[in-house]
Amino acid sequence: MTDERRESFVSLLCDAAKEGKLTRATFSRPNQSGDGFVRASATLYQSGGGLFVRIDTALSDGKVIRKNYAPADAGPVFDELSKRCRQCNLTACGANAQYMVSKKGKETIVGEHSVREAMRVGGPAPTTAIGNDEEKRYFWHGDEDWLIALGISDAGGRVHDKRQSKFR
Repeated sequence: MTDERRESFVSLLCDAAKEGKLTRATFSRPNQSGDGFVRASATLYQSGGGLFVRIDTALSDGKVIRKNYAPADAGPVFDELSKRCRQCNLTACGANAQYMVSKKGKETIVGEHSVREAMRVGGPAPTTAIGNDEEKRYFWHGDEDWLIALGISDAGGRVHDKRQSKFR
């Protein structure tokens, strides 16, 4: 029975990741404090047109290890993290679920059905996945007529090198 609830929660995590509806998953309160693990968080990440699960693992020495997994390959990682932690929080489609293990070893899942229902109904998915495919957002793009007239940028909209620190 112990693994049954944890596996159910891991299945929920995997389904949310595969469907692209995972907003955030946090794994905290580690079982053992000697290995340096503090917490981990998982979010969706978009790179090169593909969707990935980004897992950031915080260590006790202040370092953060970041790894990306395909949503289909994230299941074993979620399983391992859920074994290492006594608390796991999931936010997907605007609904929350939580997996907890007490000091005596009793497992509890809260909100699993609300997350499954929100995913089934098609609740609000994350607006955009974090990614590096975005263009930088500038206040001025460089192709404004007044920037060209002042000699800050050229006719193509490229800001001159010596003016970049001020106008970019």
